[in-house]
Amino acid sequence: MSDDASISRILVGVDGSEASRRALEWAATLGRDLDAEVVAVHAAGLIERLDADSSHEAFEREWCAPLDAVQVRNRRLVVDGPPPLVMLRVAEQEDVDLIVVGTRGMGGEAAQILGSTSRHLVEHAAVPVTVLHAR
Repeated sequence: MSDDASISRILVGVDGSEASRRALEWAATLGRDLDAEVVAVHAAGLIERLDADSSHEAFEREWCAPLDAVQVRNRRLVVDGPPPLVMLRVAEQEDVDLIVVGTRGMGGEAAQILGSTSRHLVEHAAVPVTVLHAR
């Protein structure tokens, strides 16, 4: 992130949940307002790789629909690996200025407030992280 704290690239995690849809809508609106690029990333796991065609189609057509509705500059990536590690790796590779994620809070006791992925990102990301709930 540059010294002037401008935002030119926003990374947002997308997994098909209502919380990630809200995060994507928020990031898309912010990206449009700031003329920033939005990079939507989905971390594909083992089960998804077995049915890659349908999960990639859902990612492109359904899960990323808010990007088309807002008409923001964007790229869409499907990357293999666990969500927290994928997000951190892509954030570094893409030189993002902000990470946006939704939280479902589906993890164990330690992750009840944020969720395990969002908590990991808040603790380890080199750039600011915004976490949005589905509500």
